[in-house]
Amino acid sequence: MTVMVPHFAFPFHVDGSSFGVREQDTVEEIQDCVIVLILTPEGSRLVLPDYGTPELLYSQTPANVSAVLANCNKWEPRATTTLTETLTTFDEKIANIQAQITGGTS
Repeated sequence: MTVMVPHFAFPFHVDGSSFGVREQDTVEEIQDCVIVLILTPEGSRLVLPDYGTPELLYSQTPANVSAVLANCNKWEPRATTTLTETLTTFDEKIANIQAQITGGTS
């Protein structure tokens, strides 16, 4: 498949002698962008300190799902993102957030 407007795929990888890429505005490329956004802690990018989501790792408070969703809507308007939070049965302080992402072309 020839990629007309390439964007690096996430996770970054090499396919033979070239980098893994995705076509711009496809479902896969938009999903990659949302995943990168969710995995990037706010304040970790010097040029865009507001980019990312609130730090969730080692947090003593429940995940702020509404803040994560607001940042997804702000930074990736091409995606329609819905988040579902479920607590684990192992430890009620551990929350899993599942993202449903739609948008783009197939």
